[in-house]
Amino acid sequence: MKKVICTIILIISLIIFPNIYIKCLNKYYDGKIDGVYYDEIGNLQDGLKNSGLELQKKSLDRSDNILIFGSSELSGTNFYTHPSNFLKNKVDGFQINIIGRGHYQDFVHAINFLALDDSIQNKKVVIILSPQWFDESGIKPEDFNMVFSPIQFYSVMFNKNIDKSSKLKITNRVKYLLSTTKDYNQDRLFCNLYSSNNFFSKASIDVLMPYYKFKYDLLTVKDKKNTYELFKKYKNKSQIIKADRKDINWNNELKKAENVGKKSCTNNDFGVYDEYYSKHLAPKMEYWKGLYRNGSYAVSPEYDDLTFLLDVCKKLNIKPLFISVPVNGLWYDYTGFPKEGREAYYKKVKDIIDPYGYKIADFSGSEYEKYFLGDIMHVGWKGWIKIDGEIEKYYYEK
Repeated sequence: MKKVICTIILIISLIIFPNIYIKCLNKYYDGKIDGVYYDEIGNLQDGLKNSGLELQKKSLDRSDNILIFGSSELSGTNFYTHPSNFLKNKVDGFQINIIGRGHYQDFVHAINFLALDDSIQNKKVVIILSPQWFDESGIKPEDFNMVFSPIQFYSVMFNKNIDKSSKLKITNRVKYLLSTTKDYNQDRLFCNLYSSNNFFSKASIDVLMPYYKFKYDLLTVKDKKNTYELFKKYKNKSQIIKADRKDINWNNELKKAENVGKKSCTNNDFGVYDEYYSKHLAPKMEYWKGLYRNGSYAVSPEYDDLTFLLDVCKKLNIKPLFISVPVNGLWYDYTGFPKEGREAYYKKVKDIIDPYGYKIADFSGSEYEKYFLGDIMHVGWKGWIKIDGEIEKYYYEK
């Protein structure tokens, strides 16, 4: 009998004391980061900011911050016209905040938005769409594994304000996208149990729920701790950058960007900067020629993910500006990628977004505009200037 009592006491202790400890840590880090945020963090290309929640929420609390969600093009800070360079220090009167890197696609952004919930409601955001997302596979499991955010996922799943249908849509998609990795076995199990409609699954998830909630609490504390550690690096800087809006002559800036692009692309006719061409393209030009003659972006599961993202925006009353980036027409022609397969994408994206009433800056007509892109797919000198201008216009639009 004594052994049974001791065992029960041990189990209760193992449940209660870790939770008390986590609550204390949570309160401690809340005290360290409450009311603290540095505008300059918006310029960072940072994994903590992309996959966490605290830094995004704090930026959204600032009335003059606007978040830009995208993928690998946001990593291209080597272009001086990239918004984190060109719009730095609030030269246009507001602070941009870049969120995303390679493989951050529609579904990833949708989970992120739902995780932010109240913080992003009624906010203006910018979402950059890439044609390459919309191939026949959409986001691939091996790519999703690199960008999956457990804290954002569980923030959605444990939010009682989010409808069951959205949660089922997420768990069904996540369990497929995590099917090729062992890194997220517990999270995949959660998805399998949550999305299965049988007694065993429902009973199992009820039993395991305290564990998953404890895991979520740990992730929350870790996010706050890492936020605090990042803030310490900025402690000698001003939290708020004073807005100093300058009158930007966009036509002059566009001409300047074209000149810089021209000087950067001297060894090819595709409008690709020299180093990229020499390293990635020139050694295999015969291989590339006609390689994608059967290519198309007309059919892809990514369109369903885009629709889900739009539904999320509608539910949260988010006010997005979509940026439709073109392909490099000269290069795509060289690889044989049919124009019909590209044009089908531009039209389909617009047809999906338009009924929601959201704004879209459509640059599909710039396929053959040299220096709009900097390589075969990423935004370059002129492209960023035009996008920067659209962001300015959207930010100040009533």
